[in-house]
Amino acid sequence: MQVDGIPVDLLFVSLDLDSVPEDLDMLDDQILRGMDEASVRSCNGVRVTERILQLVPNQERFRTTLIAVKHWARIRGIYSNVLGFLGGVNWAILVARICQFYPNSLPASLLSRFFRIYQMWMWPNPIMLDRVDNPLNLGFSGWNPKINVRDRLHLMPIITPAYPALNSSYNVMASTLRILKAELGRGFDRTLEIETKKASWAKLFVAPVFFQRSKHFLRVQITANNAEDFDGWFGWVESRLRHLFLRLEALPDIRIHPFARFFDFVETKDESPESSSKCEVHTSWLFIGLKFPAPIAAPVTGATHNVDLTGVIRDFALYTDQWEGRHGGMDMQIDHVTRSQIPEWVLESVDNGADDSKHVRKQTAEKPSKKKKRDDEVAVVDCPTQNSTKKSKGTC
Repeated sequence: MQVDGIPVDLLFVSLDLDSVPEDLDMLDDQILRGMDEASVRSCNGVRVTERILQLVPNQERFRTTLIAVKHWARIRGIYSNVLGFLGGVNWAILVARICQFYPNSLPASLLSRFFRIYQMWMWPNPIMLDRVDNPLNLGFSGWNPKINVRDRLHLMPIITPAYPALNSSYNVMASTLRILKAELGRGFDRTLEIETKKASWAKLFVAPVFFQRSKHFLRVQITANNAEDFDGWFGWVESRLRHLFLRLEALPDIRIHPFARFFDFVETKDESPESSSKCEVHTSWLFIGLKFPAPIAAPVTGATHNVDLTGVIRDFALYTDQWEGRHGGMDMQIDHVTRSQIPEWVLESVDNGADDSKHVRKQTAEKPSKKKKRDDEVAVVDCPTQNSTKKSKGTC
């Protein structure tokens, strides 16, 4: 839901109380008594936020610095917990820790030190704002790599400061950690230039040259025949894209770079060849940059090297097809595209950098230009990835 244009998560928690008092202390651990784990996670959305504000020395400076960091992360295409990067609570904890390190610093100094500290942080050493006690009578287990093997496998642990303490960044994977570290390093370089008067703050917030870094991309296309269907179907596919990234990054022949921005448009099409009725097809694109090791990226002249992604992408299509709410008109397709085939409005929306929203919207789609592949380019197998079941009849 949205309030005054601002996305808001509406969480529900069932409390073991006859009535809710006006002075309810959400930070009292005993409020969790009798809750199931889902309710605890919902309740901790509020508890973690309140606890962070308690633990920072100056809330106003913390908020100002966090606004800048979140804007930077969105612009650079690394703001999304669900896609394996970092989301709101992750960035908030990181900023709060810097505020604790430098309690008297102003926001500009805090922002510079944010990049200075995290570009050299030795992950997986965890970020923790406070020691979180574990009440023996509540029974919820928190993050503990000493006894939990799964916790030891986390790559970038950022621990929530409310009981039960959990790793808020468990979705981070090898490819997204590499990208995050590179972006933090770039941020550090820019702030050094700013501190020595060689650049302005605007240079820190320059959009990435994402589509210039690779020649080859995977384009994930999510479509539905109306806005309501699209919202549900998009949410389902988005929440599972991380599994696609994990499978792709495990392949020996490629290095992937997911870009955490979606490019949306709406097209009006005929409902079927026999009908004059129209439907509005809602579409969202996500792009994954592909890079190849030198022996593949620079083959012998006249030769090509096929990187077969068929199995990975077919498995992902079958995985997304498991949603019980999926019906005709909801589709997901993954295609290989080259840089020259990406529409200008997509390229311009990234290069512009003024819009830091998760979704870049356009009302109509441009047809991509076709370019003959050179013999010395890497050939990526185009896979039959469109979900094949539960399709509607006709064009839409």
